[in-house]
Amino acid sequence: MEKKRSTGIVLQTRFPVKRVVIVLDSALGKIEVVPAKSTLENMVRGFLVSYQLEEWRSLWIAHATEIAAIPAEWIKQDIIFMHQLLEVCLVYSPFNQAAPLLFEILNLIYSDLTIIQETCIRENWRKKILLCKLLALLGLYPDASVVSSQMKINDLVGLPVETIFSLHYPTEYITLELDDDLTKWLKSALQLTQEHKQLKTFSFGSVTNE
Repeated sequence: MEKKRSTGIVLQTRFPVKRVVIVLDSALGKIEVVPAKSTLENMVRGFLVSYQLEEWRSLWIAHATEIAAIPAEWIKQDIIFMHQLLEVCLVYSPFNQAAPLLFEILNLIYSDLTIIQETCIRENWRKKILLCKLLALLGLYPDASVVSSQMKINDLVGLPVETIFSLHYPTEYITLELDDDLTKWLKSALQLTQEHKQLKTFSFGSVTNE
């Protein structure tokens, strides 16, 4: 009987030092995967891949790996933002714990957007909200004293992704003070644990190319 296929997002490859890939699996969460040598070329950071998994010690062996999707054109034009999304999941999500909401949000990078959605997604405050949402899902909340707009930020983080990147969301709600607080909240959340030292795509002098 053929094994059931799974899907995952490639967060990091450790080639050529090790034949190991860190994947955000749709069912298992963040796991370490050993792909077959013949399919290494399919394991590219940011690619959505499908495979058949076989558990082996503390790792998973990936058989018959195939590319399921590659990042959409709009995110390729905003490559730093894409790597920030991937890096948050790589650095802060725990191993071997299902994370369906993280997986659902990251699937945004494979979606073809309308012209209006692409326009919205280029606005930095929207990208900050999405990054804050990821961190909140991972349980990383800075102290309420960090910002004066905590209640408003809680509301923003609770919005569905499709609302965050929609023109229907009233942009007049985003004041300069709230935008500044989003930056403070994000920077503070990123530095709540020692793992922030592993970050490569975030500069703590700026966030999302601000």
